[in-house]
Amino acid sequence: MRNTLIYLVSLTLLLGMTAIGQAQENQIINSEFDDGTNNWGTYGSAGFDWTVVKGAGLSGANAAVIDVTDASAGTAIGIAQSGLVLEPGVTYPIGFTARAEQDREMVLLIQTNINNASWPSQLTQTLSLSTTTETHVLEYTHTGDTLGDDATETVTLYLMLKGQWWSMEGDDIDAKVWFDRVYFGAEPPLPRRDLATEPSPEDGAIDVGRDGDLSWAPGEFAQTHDIYLGTAFDDVNDATRADPRGVLVSEGQAAVGFDAGRLEFGTTYYWRIDEVNGAPDNAVIRGDVWSFETEPLSYPIAGVIASSNGSSKPGEGPENTVNGSGLNLDDQHSTASDAMWMASPTGADPVSIEYEFDRVYKLHEMLVWNYNVEFELLLGFGFKDVTVEYSADGVDWTVLGETEFAQGTAQSGYSSNTTVDFGGAAAKYVRLTANSAWGALPQFGLSEVRFMYIPVHAREADPLDGAVNVGVDAVLSWRAGRDAAVHEVQLSVDETAVTDGAALAATVDESRYAPDNLEFGSVYFWRIDEVNDAEPVT
Repeated sequence: MRNTLIYLVSLTLLLGMTAIGQAQENQIINSEFDDGTNNWGTYGSAGFDWTVVKGAGLSGANAAVIDVTDASAGTAIGIAQSGLVLEPGVTYPIGFTARAEQDREMVLLIQTNINNASWPSQLTQTLSLSTTTETHVLEYTHTGDTLGDDATETVTLYLMLKGQWWSMEGDDIDAKVWFDRVYFGAEPPLPRRDLATEPSPEDGAIDVGRDGDLSWAPGEFAQTHDIYLGTAFDDVNDATRADPRGVLVSEGQAAVGFDAGRLEFGTTYYWRIDEVNGAPDNAVIRGDVWSFETEPLSYPIAGVIASSNGSSKPGEGPENTVNGSGLNLDDQHSTASDAMWMASPTGADPVSIEYEFDRVYKLHEMLVWNYNVEFELLLGFGFKDVTVEYSADGVDWTVLGETEFAQGTAQSGYSSNTTVDFGGAAAKYVRLTANSAWGALPQFGLSEVRFMYIPVHAREADPLDGAVNVGVDAVLSWRAGRDAAVHEVQLSVDETAVTDGAALAATVDESRYAPDNLEFGSVYFWRIDEVNDAEPVT
């Protein structure tokens, strides 16, 4: 009965739109969750999670999902948006699309907070949700004074699944509810159904793998697809079938996906999908231009520990070479001595500085900012002739070579001017020994040192480390380490066995694995060993 009532109210609304005029705008910001959870908040803090997901099939590409994990844990569960303004005599259409994992009720609430002293409700409506996607529409005519236009007043729309002040059936159910297309005021225009959507990689994504796999959700009427891909926005934006600009990489293909091959490191790519309808018009529907940036060749190592055999003043220790002190957002160094390291010999041995990482890395290169105080060109405290060594265990050392570090500029805004190529050496430790400085005094210093590594370890595990309520049908996936030929999956309820490498479950070619024997209520530990025996460092 309640669903029928909502439907009748929606008819009244459509008739009433002319009476209240078309000047209204939707007061809900980010009404279809295309901007994630921005502008939305929660009412309640326990017993539920909420996020924005793609492909829920409600209205647009995105939908909000409230996952009630323990309905008994809190007194309130819901999402909300403030900032509404209510004017006297104005009728406001209100609507949203929703679907529930189990049939239940919810409450739509419009409430005002007046100076944190009173919370009058303007509208409280109980609605029924079902497992079928439904659009709920009603209207509210405001009487009384204007609300929400004063700093002491806040008008909020709540979508509640539980609340101690509002009774609703199903508020004890642990299940998911999806919401989309929320509006208060004019109904937003329906999303276009003829465009390609849901790009993968996502628009604006960074650190994207180089495999060049593109995919999208096709327009509802598309029969084939034209794919444009290039590194210049103007070319991808302006290209057509008649003027392909060298970026029309596939025309009239049936598949919803494209393999662009191996892409370049650290490059921004632009791409566009034009959907081509079927007969009789075979219309070409121009798509939006999306972009993504591929992964860099190497990444900086974080958490480096620095130590030295030299003697330093307080505040000018070796840690200053790895803590970012003195660097601005453009990686330019200052001339402040307390943001650098300087040391004097403590014996017959030359001054050296040693760096320790949290594990063995495949090193790409080292970037050096030499000592850089204002009078460095006269003092010459910076390293000059340097022996570079590395080790995997801190015991056996290999000399990478002898190199000269360029002198600092003695100016603020000094950028790294020495790069040392490690050529993929496997190292957990690096030692720099100063055989000479740029001056004659026995003082030796550096401003900053950064180590770049090539990611050969597996990363970005899914499920996340520490995840709970994972299904027994879960598929383990990860981002493969570069150069990996195969992946050894260690998986067990025995953490020690996984740590010791004694729980090999499978060796797979793809960066995913579907266990077939996970048990309910168990805690599993897993590890991925990336293997390539053909590499110089296996």
